Amino acid sequence: MMILGCPVGLRHIPRIVGDQLRRVRHRLRLEPTAKIHFVYFTCARDMLLLAMSLRSLVALQSSCIGKVFVVVDSKGPFAPEQEAELKSICPVLQFLYLGQIDWASVETLRTELKAFSAAAQIAEPDDFIAKVDSDILFFNATKLEEISVSRYDFIGDGHYSDYAYAQGGLYFIRASMARPLAETLLQTELQEAIDRCGSVSEDRVMSALFAHRCSKIWMTRVMLFPNEYEKSDLSSRWLKQEFSAIHFVRRKDDMPRYAHIIGID
Repeated sequence: MMILGCPVGLRHIPRIVGDQLRRVRHRLRLEPTAKIHFVYFTCARDMLLLAMSLRSLVALQSSCIGKVFVVVDSKGPFAPEQEAELKSICPVLQFLYLGQIDWASVETLRTELKAFSAAAQIAEPDDFIAKVDSDILFFNATKLEEISVSRYDFIGDGHYSDYAYAQGGLYFIRASMARPLAETLLQTELQEAIDRCGSVSEDRVMSALFAHRCSKIWMTRVMLFPNEYEKSDLSSRWLKQEFSAIHFVRRKDDMPRYAHIIGID
């Protein structure tokens, strides 16, 4: 169902109302805004998608955006000229080379934890580390800025999974929680999270890991999905309060058209 150009699931209305109440509370906060540092996991094959995503992030021109990292899959490294092009789009971009990345593997989970920890080392404790996929297109900063002043330690989009877990395209970890993550590699905590969710799927495992680690979790709406963005009004004021990005999961061919719509191609 669409209301004011924004998708609304009837069973999720109580959570949407709860987010509206949080929004009022967040607006009353006077403390300095934390930075959000973005960590992409990608390879040369997704160069065009990554370039569009970076352009959309830079175009937000929001003070909450900090450093940007690209974790490069060793199976598909970027050529020097590709790295130079990406740096020209996002001058603060830093490349991290941490090994091979495969979907739904324990080794990839370990690589992600290493990357989050590495990004958190240059962050202030109250900053956030955002995990982001190359097929994410940002179209406004309102929800990101709200996240940056929130007091939660783990924030993710749960509306697409019926709030069972945070969908893996884009989620946020408090830097103070992310810094010691490398230590988890030497402990049983990661395996325990895998056992709890019964899967090695990255988003399910990370959600289970942080549900155990964090007491302050916010499962909200951040990304529009294919069945939503086709019907949504991207100029809707309410939509911009609820969502900051579009996730082109399984519909990557749509990304250039929407990049043109929001004016970043």
